[in-house]
Amino acid sequence: MIRMKFCYIILTMLIAFLSGCTLKKNEVVINGKIIGKMPDKIEFTVPLKGICDWMVSDSIKPDSLGKFQIVFNTKKPAFIKLRASQTTQGAVIIEPGKNYNVIFDLNKAKDNFQIIGENEVAQNQYNKLSNPVHIQLGARVFLKDSVALSIKEKYPKIFLT
Repeated sequence: MIRMKFCYIILTMLIAFLSGCTLKKNEVVINGKIIGKMPDKIEFTVPLKGICDWMVSDSIKPDSLGKFQIVFNTKKPAFIKLRASQTTQGAVIIEPGKNYNVIFDLNKAKDNFQIIGENEVAQNQYNKLSNPVHIQLGARVFLKDSVALSIKEKYPKIFLT
């Protein structure tokens, strides 16, 4: 009877340990540092079913030294956008089980968001690309038309057929 209880305790501890290991495998940590005037908060998108949108976002307050940490649990790679202000923002392509270090240098007018660490060259090059027009902004021209045929006739360059 005592041996059975001992085995049960060992098995329970082993399951708890293994489940803890799988959580770390899916954990993503973004460590950040702010240089310059301290913003009230750092806003970031939260990955939801592969979507990166400011409608699904959260924020964190940096400490007095300008440091912050964001932790996600995700099973798939995702895009995360961060911003210290409307004009100072950047994106991080995250993968489960990885750590990322970002710097917002608010003293700079250009290239004020930087990623340091694994894949930093590709990540920083990605952030130099111009931001695409958001789909809602691009769709505004269609709000005046309700029939698909009239839209196709009015805007023939956007259709491939």
